[in-house]
Amino acid sequence: MPETTRGGQRRVELVVRDDLPEPVESRLERLSARLDQLVAASEIDSYARYRWSKHQSFDAAESRYVSFREWARDAGVQLSPGFDSRACYSMVTGECEQSLVVPVVCLAVYDGDEIEAVYPHVGAEPRTVADGLAALSGPVHDSLPSTPESGTAD
Repeated sequence: MPETTRGGQRRVELVVRDDLPEPVESRLERLSARLDQLVAASEIDSYARYRWSKHQSFDAAESRYVSFREWARDAGVQLSPGFDSRACYSMVTGECEQSLVVPVVCLAVYDGDEIEAVYPHVGAEPRTVADGLAALSGPVHDSLPSTPESGTAD
């Protein structure tokens, strides 16, 4: 997991699915380069890049999702359609089970251990990872137009 640190409190986690085709991987490199710029400009103190699988059991869902869901509830926003639930056949159990499907890219902003924001999410308007990056480089403007971004949970 590549990490860049400047020794402060505001940190970002870029979480990506582990099943991505090469063109998407090159886009992720551009996102990482943008986060490097934000560290250099002291807009954020550090960032780390993590991977997770597309389908996850709700019972064993990573703690990231659990904390993201709690943040969304407290913030009055929704994580779907970026995070979604699907019925999936399990090769292990032979049964159809509900699983969590995560977005292609997720950006989580922290102040220390507290989540400030998770992208993508939907409040009054949809907010994408690009919106999250824009918010990191200056004041948050709720009136910013949101640009559609591929990468919903499917």
